[in-house]
Amino acid sequence: MSVLLLFLPTLILYIFIPALLIFILVRFLKRKEARAIERLKVEKESLSIHKQQMTIINDLNKELYAIEKMLKDVE
Repeated sequence: MSVLLLFLPTLILYIFIPALLIFILVRFLKRKEARAIERLKVEKESLSIHKQQMTIINDLNKELYAIEKMLKDVE
């Protein structure tokens, strides 16, 4: 029994503490990955909205150019 008590601190030091640190590190990395995926999803949505806005702006510019050209032809 006394031999077991002698090895217990060593067991805790060399097995349980590194295992706990690895567990905490894995949880941290999983959370970080989840945040990165969410950030990427939001960025894709933002890019999609930006592309739609640019398409609308380009269409409006074409229409405006056509109207300006028509007004110049009338004069």
